[in-house]
Amino acid sequence: MLTGDFPGGLKDVNTTRCDVKQAFVDSYARWIELTDADGFRIDTVKHVEHEFWRYFTQRVRQRLAAQGKNKFFMFGEAFDGRDDLVGSFTKNDLPSDEELARENSCDDGPKLSGDQLDSAFYFPQHYQVFRDVFQDGASTDRIANLWANKTVNYGTVAPKDSAGIAPHKVLVNFIDNHDVARFLYFARERVDAHPAFAGKSVRDKELRLRAMLQNALLMLMTAEGVPCLYYGTELEYRGGNDPSNREDMWRPYPYLGETTPPPAFDTTGPTFVFTRKLLEYRKKLAALRRGDTKVVWSTTRTGDESDAGIFAFERAGGEAGNNYVLVVFNTNQNHDSRTQFEGAAMTVSAPPARSWSTSSAATRSTQSAPAAPSTSPSRRCPACSSSRSRTSDRRRSAVRRHLAGVQAEPFAVRDAAVIAGAGLALEAAEVIPRVEQHLAAGRPGHEFGIHAVRRLHAREIPAVHEDVVAVVPEHVRLVTHAFAGHSALGRFPADT
Repeated sequence: MLTGDFPGGLKDVNTTRCDVKQAFVDSYARWIELTDADGFRIDTVKHVEHEFWRYFTQRVRQRLAAQGKNKFFMFGEAFDGRDDLVGSFTKNDLPSDEELARENSCDDGPKLSGDQLDSAFYFPQHYQVFRDVFQDGASTDRIANLWANKTVNYGTVAPKDSAGIAPHKVLVNFIDNHDVARFLYFARERVDAHPAFAGKSVRDKELRLRAMLQNALLMLMTAEGVPCLYYGTELEYRGGNDPSNREDMWRPYPYLGETTPPPAFDTTGPTFVFTRKLLEYRKKLAALRRGDTKVVWSTTRTGDESDAGIFAFERAGGEAGNNYVLVVFNTNQNHDSRTQFEGAAMTVSAPPARSWSTSSAATRSTQSAPAAPSTSPSRRCPACSSSRSRTSDRRRSAVRRHLAGVQAEPFAVRDAAVIAGAGLALEAAEVIPRVEQHLAAGRPGHEFGIHAVRRLHAREIPAVHEDVVAVVPEHVRLVTHAFAGHSALGRFPADT
């Protein structure tokens, strides 16, 4: 057996020496010159001093920028849960004048600044959010607290000659990777041990595991930063610690709730399809890629309280234009939860919707106007027009009443989207075929969604966009009522 350098520790080089620094810059910059790759994922950055990263990152950027490559992206791996330590490699951090003079003595290039890496793997979020909250059901205020420290612990100014985005805005988010056990591995332990699942069948437990994973995937694809999807997560791989988390892709597990493995490289599994839908919406909605983040609900409560497990945030502003997204989760595994507690309800910053009376025209004139209703054949049909006028007042009244938990009046702005925790769950098999038939006939999906859910859940009347009923028909609920352990996509039409 060949063991290489692993026994006794890896060989090391003195990365404070000028010739070593220069050799690394020459070697790695040359690789980019030959391949035109767009970035480096740099391993084990915490084991190398900041002095080296200042020199290496700045000289690599300068050399590539001189050849016209100005947006080279370098992010590091510091396998550590300490937020300040991970963030320290992204900050503009100048040493003492004496130390900086010594570092600048290595060559005759531009004077070094405090710039370091563009980003880092967000390990603190992996532990405090995906593990503690989404797996273990801890309080969601720890997500808000972690995110509030981004501008404290991570760089807030883009390094010169970099991609031009401040490090705290482009942290690399992940659920699974090759160094940690997969999400489903420990989630299974939680479900098996939880009293709420005592006596449940294996299939019931595994379907709950899928809901937990899809909740986490929704967070991955909607949170600010760069989503990093480790292979196999979309196929419900569930290996433990290294090497069990490095499974062969051509030997998949059976999907959760099933006993027979799918074909290798299958693209029809439920979580694969769910992940693909999330990616489609990330592409469509600029706010999910470029919007700033504002937390609008988090809670310290994890028991029987009405808002236990709820977490909600907005994505808007920044480079997202008029695009706006509200994301709502219920991470509580015991009961349905709401965006309200003891009379206090969640408020959002989206402008009001079209009015429920004729007096709102003046209000709209000072805000982003809602998108006009579509008249394309794929979204409207002549037969539906007459019925809309008869049901309009009743539907608007119902939607306004049920959205009262979000804010004083419903909202709908141009390209506004709501991504909310919840689902039709057991009724999905009955609803999906009818939704598909309805859309194929050119009928407005949001009207069908309202009537279908009226039949199945008389208390919930959603306001959803027809596109989303088609894309995620099994997940149609009000944002004010997030169901245990589920995630979904929904959207407000401009004309409800």
